[in-house]
Amino acid sequence: MKKLKTPKRSPTSRARRRAYSIILKISVTGAVVAAGLMLAWRLILALDYFAVKEIIVRGQESASDLSYLKGRNILTVDLNKES
Repeated sequence: MKKLKTPKRSPTSRARRRAYSIILKISVTGAVVAAGLMLAWRLILALDYFAVKEIIVRGQESASDLSYLKGRNILTVDLNKES
């Protein structure tokens, strides 16, 4: 029996496949890292450690009622707007 010869691939198809493989690996790695960062950020925002527990106003009498800020996350409070 004669051996069937498989056609050899050209060097350009190997290089093209390697380039696609590298791009795919970078894309998948980037997507996994982005998903991990988003999950970590959501977990940080949900922690009670960053919740406003007490409001202290210095240098002026408390003319405005800031009690609505209690329980909110300090990372989501816009201090420029609230001051």
